[in-house]
Amino acid sequence: MSIQLATAPGALLALGLGAGDVASLIALGKRVGNWWTTQSGDQEMLSFLDQDEHSVITRRGLLDIVAFNARWRNQINLLANGRPLRLHQKDVRKVMNDVTELLQDMSLFTSTMVCIVAALDQFANEEIVNEVLYNLLMTLLKPGTDGEDIVRSQYRSRINAWRSTSSLRGFNLDAQQCRLELIEQQIILNGHFPHSESRHVLDFLLWLLGTTDTTFRTSSSDVAGIAACLCYLGMDIIGVEGRGFSDTPSAICNVVYSDVQFFHEATSTSWKSTVFKQRDLSTTIPLEHPEESISVFPISKEAQNKCRAAWKAGMRAASTIKICIRGGKTEPHLFQSQYRPEIQYQIVDVGSEVERTSPELYTLAENYGLVVNGELLKDLEACLGRLPNETLTWLNATTLGNDAMLDRSRPVGYRYVPTHISDPDMTDQSRVEAFCIFQSFFLGNYYELFHRVVDTKTLACQVVEGCWAFRSPDLIQSVHMILNKTRRKETESDGKSLHIRTLTRQDLLELLLRLFLGSSTDIPQIESDGRLNPGCVGVIGKRTILINSLLGKCSSPSEIGGFTILDVDVGGIPRDSHGLVRPGYSSTVLESKLIDSPGTAKLHVNEEKPDKDVEFGIEADWEADPDTALVCARYKGRRVATLSPAMVDYSFCKGYVPPGPKGKLASHRRPPLDNGIGVALSDIMTVSGNLPLLTNLASSVLFQALDRPRLRYVGVSLYSGSSMCICKVATDSVQAAKDIAASEAAESKSAYRAPTVIIAGLVKSSELDFPIASKVASFDMYEIDWKATGN
Repeated sequence: MSIQLATAPGALLALGLGAGDVASLIALGKRVGNWWTTQSGDQEMLSFLDQDEHSVITRRGLLDIVAFNARWRNQINLLANGRPLRLHQKDVRKVMNDVTELLQDMSLFTSTMVCIVAALDQFANEEIVNEVLYNLLMTLLKPGTDGEDIVRSQYRSRINAWRSTSSLRGFNLDAQQCRLELIEQQIILNGHFPHSESRHVLDFLLWLLGTTDTTFRTSSSDVAGIAACLCYLGMDIIGVEGRGFSDTPSAICNVVYSDVQFFHEATSTSWKSTVFKQRDLSTTIPLEHPEESISVFPISKEAQNKCRAAWKAGMRAASTIKICIRGGKTEPHLFQSQYRPEIQYQIVDVGSEVERTSPELYTLAENYGLVVNGELLKDLEACLGRLPNETLTWLNATTLGNDAMLDRSRPVGYRYVPTHISDPDMTDQSRVEAFCIFQSFFLGNYYELFHRVVDTKTLACQVVEGCWAFRSPDLIQSVHMILNKTRRKETESDGKSLHIRTLTRQDLLELLLRLFLGSSTDIPQIESDGRLNPGCVGVIGKRTILINSLLGKCSSPSEIGGFTILDVDVGGIPRDSHGLVRPGYSSTVLESKLIDSPGTAKLHVNEEKPDKDVEFGIEADWEADPDTALVCARYKGRRVATLSPAMVDYSFCKGYVPPGPKGKLASHRRPPLDNGIGVALSDIMTVSGNLPLLTNLASSVLFQALDRPRLRYVGVSLYSGSSMCICKVATDSVQAAKDIAASEAAESKSAYRAPTVIIAGLVKSSELDFPIASKVASFDMYEIDWKATGN
């Protein structure tokens, strides 16, 4: 039985989505809410409460619903087969004559709520957005005692659906563009409005939807900005009057931005500092010029120049630091605990030895630097070296939040004066500016390094949100706490030191959330009943961050170790109630088939390239836990395996064999595997579905997947799931991989000698496929830098 093209599921298949993606999208729409159930879910909620949209929205003419639907039916932005898919109406029409079957007209209520979610997401954190929307629904819907439980049980899924629709149809991108233009024109402030202002935002929305009054007065630039954003999205009934906006009212509903002291024209630095300090922890960072994010801080022009220079100095110092993923070289027990097979990251110092510097500067470098080397200390001294030692000591104390150190920084008997940087009563402007320079240096260092791990090229707008703000030490504190969980120091044979910090994937993900998604979410550890704990592989919020292997980017440890940020709809990806994407457990496990027939193995086996690679889709682990995610691999549309990415990532990195000496095999014929058999995917995709293994330990199985990265990953998943074999992932030489497996087996103290499986390699290798040089490290380390690959 096939899906009809004229139906919405059939249209999605024709547009390039896999069958698994479509099935997950439909199932999760009913379970947690996404664009698939936006319209039907809204109608169901209103029906339960015996309401209709015209009784809920009092104001008439809020939207020209016909023109509105025509405008927002022009694009689709969603995740398909692990890749962002951005289609315009003409692309959709190539497979469907009537796009309304896929992008149905939205009702007045749905259209209004999607616009409001898209606008609020630009001006507030997710927690405040949820709170404002809950209170808005409770007021507009008037559910009564019996209906409160209905609203309480459904509002989360409704918000998920509205946010999903916003991402699918591009509301979020237009809202973001509108806000960025307002910030650039200095009409509104950078960052999010504070929780204390949420009631005023709610009052504005209640005025807009629940009254017929023509004027709303506000002294909040955020409310004025939200109103302008709603107008930009299609509520052209709204007009905004005031500084930076129209001078004369011309709309039916006017938001009057009051003529109080205007922030950007104010001369009082202390007043501007107080206003900025009251805002929520959020700063917009343009990735092309991240140092400009500091330019909005209310400090002197000279200090702003120093901050931008300090940011660039921090970026320069990051050039002597590498962030790597760990491979599994000579001592397997050092790779990971057998009870928690989770990949690990190393932050490695490749700079020069430190020279003599002041104790105060060295303390700052040691507490907040990713490493401490000569280059970092030199750049740090250039930025902060002229400050008094007392100020340097204060910078360390105020960032750590050490009240005792702050008190000791004042003479005995000195009248109490607030000294902590986050205290709004602290008015020492010289120290405020010193902190901003210090903050800029280390933020520049962090962003330069960690951006190498996070692929942002698919973002429609190269802008991210950081969980930090003016006079806020929170982010640097978080980095300090996370990075100091583990620290190793190894001595090279020539007397130099190799400094290494070790991070788990979950530690790194928490850092990335703070740096790039503006979220301070702490990811709780999951204790499972005797099962392996594979951690967290992504977070879904206003934007989404996922590990690369979920998206099919899995050709090498360097690529597997990276993350990707998405701004398209991901409504088909399972997640828990906190938006955390955790890996499932129900991977495909096949029985092994031992082959011991004499003469089965061939003397030489060449690698073969299948005609196509497999496609990856993300689906729920329906058998074990529907809130967790698995990767479904399909070959020419046929399901061949389901994999738990965290587990396979570990096995892939552990079994990866890097290329030989650089340039040795370039452009030469690939050497064959001596004494073995070739196994293709078609040999496994049989009724029996067994994994062939050879009982002759001098022979090996070669899994045929030459230059097919995702198929290689599937091969690792299938064979590493069997405890009966050793699986090695080749790159430029399958024979070299076999020799390494034999060498490790000879050195093993175990009496059991397992059969060997070699996964076919890749035709080309990049610089990142080679481990970084280290004379004594007991494991390989592969540098991660997605920008260096040119992909």
